[in-house]
Amino acid sequence: MRSPASALYFVVGGDPFLSARVQADLVELLPDAGVVGLSADGVRSAIRGQTMGWIALLRFLTLIPIGFLLAGFAPRSGPRVAPALVLAMHLYTVNFLLIVLLRLGYAVFGFEATVTTSGAFEFVHFGVERCLVATWLTVGIRVLWRRTWPVALMGGVVVALLDFALLGVTFGFGMGAMEAWLGRPPGS
Repeated sequence: MRSPASALYFVVGGDPFLSARVQADLVELLPDAGVVGLSADGVRSAIRGQTMGWIALLRFLTLIPIGFLLAGFAPRSGPRVAPALVLAMHLYTVNFLLIVLLRLGYAVFGFEATVTTSGAFEFVHFGVERCLVATWLTVGIRVLWRRTWPVALMGGVVVALLDFALLGVTFGFGMGAMEAWLGRPPGS
């Protein structure tokens, strides 16, 4: 169950807010008047899919720094890096499952991620998600490596914040690549 869920996380591309942000930037970068002879929505959809693919690939590569950071919280005796990389993969599975649960919750309460992209709503969304991820990591570090609660809490918070920062970096690189690709001269 964990491997398919982890693989889906990278194939799907993650958070609906990121996808909505990509779509909003595409509307700005590629207005209807800029697309001649084609469906503007179709072109934007294809470019959004490609951009989310770039972001998913970059996101997958962040497993490495997250795994090495988690290895820093492992006990000094025994294997450290391999179990930490496995825990990092589980972290991405938890991220994916939280996104699915948050999407279901939004559907129940009538929120639409593509419409609700206000800064306050995104702040609450990512705040709740990061708190849940930090809690899961804290318990994981405590149970897996039998670390004290303060060490586990520090590890959970640090890794959750770094993971969020890496998500921002991967999103920035993906958006920058899309913008550079759309801004290149024709025929190059």
